[in-house]
Amino acid sequence: MDVLKIIGIALILAAAAWFEWPKIEADQKKEKKVFVIFSLISGGMLAVVILYPELPGPNKWMLELFKPMGEMMQKYKLAG
Repeated sequence: MDVLKIIGIALILAAAAWFEWPKIEADQKKEKKVFVIFSLISGGMLAVVILYPELPGPNKWMLELFKPMGEMMQKYKLAG
C-alpha cells in the first residue's frame, strides 16, 4: 500500500512539473534547477514520512534541544 502512496506522490509532482515547467522561461536555467531540486527534496521527504511514520518529527528534536534551557529557567524561576 505504501508503494501506491509513493506512486501518487510521483504523479502529483509530475503534474506540478507539467503545469509549471512551460511557465518558466527558457533562459531561466537557475530557476529550472531550483524547481527540480525542490521537487526532488519534497518528494523524498514525503516518501520518508510515508515509509517510516515512526520517525520523530521536528517537535521532538526541538524539545530535546531546548530541554536544558527550560530546566535552567525553572531552576532560577525565570519561567512560569
